Amino acid sequence: DLTHYGDQTLVLLRSIAETGASDLVRFANAGPALWENPATRSYRDGATKATVAHLRSGAAASTSDEIAGAARIAPLFLLKWENDDALVTAARAQTALTHGGHATIEAAEFFARVVLAARRGDDIRSALVKTMKLDDRQGLLGDWFDNAVESAASAESDAAELHRHGLSCHTEDAFPGVCHLLLRHPQDPATGLLANACAGGGSAARGAILGLLSG
Repeated sequence: DLTHYGDQTLVLLRSIAETGASDLVRFANAGPALWENPATRSYRDGATKATVAHLRSGAAASTSDEIAGAARIAPLFLLKWENDDALVTAARAQTALTHGGHATIEAAEFFARVVLAARRGDDIRSALVKTMKLDDRQGLLGDWFDNAVESAASAESDAAELHRHGLSCHTEDAFPGVCHLLLRHPQDPATGLLANACAGGGSAARGAILGLLSG
């Protein structure tokens, strides 16, 4: 029902709820316990299987560049943090635990900072633009964001533009797709979420981020 992306988010939420804090070790143990349980009804994609194997062996994180690691950060915002950097560090760490792709980790920080800006009163567009300008370490994210700005202003449909960006759950495809929908429908999250679902592909991962930022 939640897709495996939602299930990952739920694992993070439960690990936080149990202690009232972000506990990376507890989160690391909870994931394999869920997916190795035969009773668990969830999709086990390649990244999930690789991550479980890595965690069980004590090896480094999966090298996956899928955006799932950055899409599940919502539970972190339920906690009180000493400052923004502490939350961002936690967002990066929980992402890196399972998705070692550099762009995915950077996307986690980017979207975490966008949420923080929105919570302080910035509208979605301003939060996105301000956050991208804040950090010159974003690398490829900057190019992908520029592509999203361009597509959001085009006359083409959302489906056509998301197809052009790429419909997979890899960060290279999903990041500009999410930004496109946020920039084109900043005050109408329902339309953005519907367009995301109708476009197909890795809509669950994109939708998790859209929902977080719109919320």
